[in-house]
Amino acid sequence: MTMKTPKYATTAEVQAKCTPHDVLAELKAGNARFQAGQLQPRDVNALIKYTVEQGQHPVAIVLSCMDSRSVPEIVFDQSIGDIFTARVAGNVVDETILASMEFAADQMGAKLIAVMGHSHCGTITAACKTQEVSGYLRTLLSNIRASFPEAVQQVKADQCEQTLINQMVKQNVLSTLQQTLQQSVILESAVKAQQILLVGAMHWLETGKVEFFDLDGNPI
Repeated sequence: MTMKTPKYATTAEVQAKCTPHDVLAELKAGNARFQAGQLQPRDVNALIKYTVEQGQHPVAIVLSCMDSRSVPEIVFDQSIGDIFTARVAGNVVDETILASMEFAADQMGAKLIAVMGHSHCGTITAACKTQEVSGYLRTLLSNIRASFPEAVQQVKADQCEQTLINQMVKQNVLSTLQQTLQQSVILESAVKAQQILLVGAMHWLETGKVEFFDLDGNPI
């Protein structure tokens, strides 16, 4: 016996009918609900049971930082079966992240990829201040800093005030977007065919607002 569709579940029909811009509109609407403190009530157990029986049909994948204060499912008021999330310090891409994006878009039908940075990012702050670290973190921070314009790379630690750091967060997101297109033929082709939408996002921890922008950094 097929169970009743839980309220607010993303079904196969919903996923098939929505456009990439419909998904963007839903993320914006969900963020507005988050800012207003009006998150939709959900029966998580019912959603889990439903997606186990009927499968999952997420409409987007969000690559975000691992920061505990910036959680895509909460910030966009989404839940079980709605969006894929990949979280890593500095919201950077590597082969594993790209493979996950390709799986979400090419195999599972996701219509939008968002790369989201956030204000007060500890990873970008560390990259700006060229803090002495060891291990894999040193490589991560070095790679992030190398993605910044040359003028920014020359910034001294005592010049890393919050406004500059937030600008660097956005620049890092733009760099990740470009790397995604350059390194994944599958995603580049899907974007060109307008099958998926690739966007950047900035989550302002102070207000909860998420601002979206295109590959050139223009608001959308």
